[in-house]
Amino acid sequence: MARFSIVGLASPQLPLRVINMFAQRDMTVETLTLERHGEWLSLVLEQMSVSDVTAMLITEKLRAMVEVSEVVLDRTKASALPASA
Repeated sequence: MARFSIVGLASPQLPLRVINMFAQRDMTVETLTLERHGEWLSLVLEQMSVSDVTAMLITEKLRAMVEVSEVVLDRTKASALPASA
């Protein structure tokens, strides 16, 4: 799973532009959390099926956006379910 944490200016275009990064790759975002903090927006997106290369590419493209001030990519492995006895 990839978790993208993004902080940027509270522009009505920012969430749409961020989601568009995934849509251009024919990916539907699994979860999206959006919070406004005054002049700033905080977005957290989770995507289950994304390769390391694609996740890094999206991260760098998000960082290049004018409205974005910070992007953090957190890659976690899905935990294996315990075997039933």
